[in-house]
Amino acid sequence: MESPPKRIRLTEPADPNDEEEKEERQRLMEQVRKDPWRLRYATAKLRGDRQFLLKALSFSGEALEFATKDLQDDPEVVLAAVKKDSKMMSYASDRLRCDPDFMKEAVRQHWTALKY
Repeated sequence: MESPPKRIRLTEPADPNDEEEKEERQRLMEQVRKDPWRLRYATAKLRGDRQFLLKALSFSGEALEFATKDLQDDPEVVLAAVKKDSKMMSYASDRLRCDPDFMKEAVRQHWTALKY
């Protein structure tokens, strides 16, 4: 059995010039590309990084399962996940699932989103 990847180190504040951090983020993204469940090993800060999550969602909607609650309440993030896999509506916030305008857009992305 493969061991879990080491947790990515994200310092406060993140240094955009920190090459080690960039490499760690890229390494985790490669792992997420192969297996979206790898995102569960990321820190909460990284799972709450909107740009990182949107990129992960471009590979698999399943990444939404491991997103922070804030991102599960972000219409753009949830729609990106639903576009890949309508079952990801089950991870959308109650607020979004009760929003008729959001649900119309979700159904436009994937008609089976109505189930959720």
